[in-house]
Amino acid sequence: MELNDLTAESWLDNFDELERFASENHASIREYNRLKMKGSSNAAQSSKIRKNIKIIKEKYESLKTSLEKMAQSRTTYGIIEDEIRRRKNNLNKMKITIEKMDQEFSKGVQEKHTQIAFGEETEQTKNLTNDELLQMQKDTMNTQDQHLDLLSNTIRKQKEIGLEINDELDIQSKLLDDMTTDVDRVDHKLEHQTGRIGKLMKSTRNRWIMICVCILIALVIFLGVTKGGTKF
Repeated sequence: MELNDLTAESWLDNFDELERFASENHASIREYNRLKMKGSSNAAQSSKIRKNIKIIKEKYESLKTSLEKMAQSRTTYGIIEDEIRRRKNNLNKMKITIEKMDQEFSKGVQEKHTQIAFGEETEQTKNLTNDELLQMQKDTMNTQDQHLDLLSNTIRKQKEIGLEINDELDIQSKLLDDMTTDVDRVDHKLEHQTGRIGKLMKSTRNRWIMICVCILIALVIFLGVTKGGTKF
C-alpha cells in the first residue's frame, strides 16, 4: 500500500514504524560518532546511515502528505480535528528528530574529513581551535583549487597548440598532395617528350643510313663505269 493511500489506522502503524526506524538510526549515528573519535568508524557505516536518513525523510514527507489529505476529507477518513492536530504535532517532533540526526551526522562527517585532511597533530595545528582548523582546511582546499585551475589552463593551452599543429599538418599535407600531382604531370610530359625525341633520333639515324647506302651504290656504279671505259 502506498503511504498516500493510507487509512487513518494504517497511518498510525506507519508512523510508529517510522519512529522506531528513526530511533534506531539516531542510535547508530551516536555509535558512529563514538567509534569515529576512536578512529574505528568506516565508510560502510557512513553510507548506511546516510541511506537510512534519506529513507526516513521520504517516509516523513509521505506521511505528511497523507495527513494533509486526511485533514481535507476528515469525514471520508473518519478522523476528528483533534486527532489531526495530535498527528501534526507528532510529525513536527519527527521533523526535529530528523534535523538532529542530520546535524549530528554532518558534524561527525565534517570532523572526520578534517581529521583526514590534516592527519596527525602537528606543531602547526595542535594549538588551533576547531574554527581555525576548519579555516586552515578551507585555505588548503582553495590552494588546491588554484593549482587545479592552473593545470586546467595548461591543458587547455596544450590542446589549442595541438589543434593548431594539426591544422598546419593538414595544410602541409595538402601542399604535398598538390606538389605530388604536379610532379606526376611533369613526369608524364617528360616521358612523352622523351618518346618523341627517341622516335625523332631513330628517324634521323635511318635517314642518314639511307643516304650513306645511296652514296655507296652511286660510288660503286661510278667505279664500274670508270673501269669499263678504261678497257676500251
